[in-house]
Amino acid sequence: MMSFMEHKNEVIAAVIGALVAGLLSTAFGLYSMNKSFQMSQSKELLLGLRLDISTLRNIDRELDDNITLLLTNNYKIKAEFKEVDFIPMPVIGKKKEDKEFAKWLKDYQQKMIGKQYKVISFVQPPDRFVVGTWSLNSSRPSDIDFELVQSLNELNRSILRVNSFLENISTIGPGSLINESTKHQLDESIPRYNSMISEITQKKLLQIKNQVADDIKKLQKRRDAVNL
Repeated sequence: MMSFMEHKNEVIAAVIGALVAGLLSTAFGLYSMNKSFQMSQSKELLLGLRLDISTLRNIDRELDDNITLLLTNNYKIKAEFKEVDFIPMPVIGKKKEDKEFAKWLKDYQQKMIGKQYKVISFVQPPDRFVVGTWSLNSSRPSDIDFELVQSLNELNRSILRVNSFLENISTIGPGSLINESTKHQLDESIPRYNSMISEITQKKLLQIKNQVADDIKKLQKRRDAVNL
């Protein structure tokens, strides 16, 4: 007992020293963990910003290509059709009953195989729009401006629909024979297609191009401000 009392100051000092050392060790460990977490977050943010900037630069080049296509080609479609006899009608005669029979034969052909049309003229663009850089279904978190994302999504959908329609009618040209159903579909689809082309204008592409340029500058500033 006397021995403890004689050395109590040393014992207390040792205990306090151990506690302080433990607290310092814990604090240093927490500090290291926090710095490591911050470093990991900064690296993830930096990688995401670099990917966004790269994507927007590729989109900018894609917009340039499509603006050039609009400047050098007419993307509106014009078509002219003429009804023709699918099977040449034989010369039967000029009597009333002959004419009635010829009319019956023509009507019968149309009922069996439908009306046939010859494509007199069919003006369509020679090239498809450039598309593929921007993904409509990307699951990766992005720091790209929300309004710009909406504009790119809308533009991409329109371009994909236009390219798909052009691909579907690529085999049609002057001299082609089409049936009544195909003509009816073209009569309905071409005006809708031309309406979409009216929306994909050089002015609109330039507006989106300016949005892209502004967002690249903002993302670059954020990238340069990231501390590692």
